[in-house]
Amino acid sequence: MTSRELFSRAAGILKAGIPPKEQNQLMHDTLVLCCHEGTRNSGHAFGNLFSQVDYLCNKLHLHLPDKIAVQTMRRHSNSSKPLSKEELQEDMRALCLFISAIFCCDIPSEINALIPQVSRRQLQSGFINNHFAPSLPTSHPLTSSPDLRKQRKPSGQVNQNSCG
Repeated sequence: MTSRELFSRAAGILKAGIPPKEQNQLMHDTLVLCCHEGTRNSGHAFGNLFSQVDYLCNKLHLHLPDKIAVQTMRRHSNSSKPLSKEELQEDMRALCLFISAIFCCDIPSEINALIPQVSRRQLQSGFINNHFAPSLPTSHPLTSSPDLRKQRKPSGQVNQNSCG
């Protein structure tokens, strides 16, 4: 199987009129074929699709957000639940990035025009709940002095209160 064939399958999934269950199945089958091509000469045996995707993401040094997107796409493709248009585009973006990484090629322009250029998940700012965030103990040097910035001196100068 070549990258051109996999990309043509991806383009077919993006076409309107395909039932959602069939879209998910086609996406899953394309991912399975892609993983088969990526692990063909690895000499490893894999227990499931998750482990194949994880192995390939690590081998290809995919960035963490892309790795998460590919695994999310794998999970969505294994479900019969219909995806929204935005979810489908995000998942197809992840699949096309994965195909592109495995075959070391560019995503075709006709597909590139149909998928988001930047992941919606990457654009969302992460909400940090400080109530559950780990905190430093009050005796820690970073938290013991509220005016830590005032104590810092430009490089080359020594703070007179530290080191004798």
